[in-house]
Amino acid sequence: MSLSQLSRLSRRLGENPLLVQGPGGNTSLKDQERLYVKGSGTWLRDAENKSVFTMVHISKVLEDFNRNQEGDPVTWKVDAQDPLRPSIETTLHALMPQRVVLHVHSIRAIALTLLEDAPNILAQRLAGIPHALVPYRRPGLPLTLALQAANSSREEMAPVQVLVNHGLVIGATDCQAAESLLTEIEERLTLPIRPSPPPDLPTLREHAQASGWQLPTLDDIHRLATDPCSLAHACLGPVCPDQVVYLGAAPLIPAPGQSIQDALAAWQGFGPRPIVALVPGKGVLVAPNFSPAATELLTAWASILGHVPPRAPIKTLDDSACAALLGWEAEQYRQKQA
Repeated sequence: MSLSQLSRLSRRLGENPLLVQGPGGNTSLKDQERLYVKGSGTWLRDAENKSVFTMVHISKVLEDFNRNQEGDPVTWKVDAQDPLRPSIETTLHALMPQRVVLHVHSIRAIALTLLEDAPNILAQRLAGIPHALVPYRRPGLPLTLALQAANSSREEMAPVQVLVNHGLVIGATDCQAAESLLTEIEERLTLPIRPSPPPDLPTLREHAQASGWQLPTLDDIHRLATDPCSLAHACLGPVCPDQVVYLGAAPLIPAPGQSIQDALAAWQGFGPRPIVALVPGKGVLVAPNFSPAATELLTAWASILGHVPPRAPIKTLDDSACAALLGWEAEQYRQKQA
């Protein structure tokens, strides 16, 4: 099996918004002592036309992890001159024993793990497939430690790892087996999406003209503000790490009759100033210079909450989890590269 096979599969994954959004997700291939892993901030959809993989020494990654559970992935690179920085999930890929590892931000998996009854739901839907449920931890080393704790040993690590508020990790002997397993998991986790009222475009255009903010490019995004259940859930906090990284810790929610400028002036929330405004019952506006990566994460947020049953209690990321992401140099680097 060659790296070109992983590149083809990575491109397919990166083009599927139900699995990967923006520069999120990562894939890897073990080749004896070397681990080919996606570079931080690169896009999986580019895997066949750009250099998105870098190489690290597997033994050095695992030695550092087992000895002190620390270490900078950059120091494990085979080629020090390679400009790519190994994914922040490099330790996770090295710890998984399977030759091919796929980490995707599955909309369906995230939506299900938000629910309080997620362990029972997943046990029923994934019956017959060895899997582990990994509690939310910050991406990188904390997540790898949580994955290790959720499994009895590296040798017996389940081929399917369901990451709460984060997605899926799939391990298999080759690319075809990995893709087939991921396809089956996605089919088993299928959820209906709730219909939502249309946006009030004239009112949104008035807000946009007065504030300089913009309407998003996709109509489905407006469900965050027009669907009362999605809006209520959106007010509870971010649902996944990349939402925090690319959209911030909280949206702007203007009061009835309040302008975007006045809402920003009065805003006292956590983290940086909002770049997304949810106008209740009307729709969504985004700040100027809204990035393509941010657009994909905003679309994913709307889709995730659209799959959550109405009025179901959900588990979102709290302020401490958001602070750990917003102040983390590795995530700042990834966002800059993207």
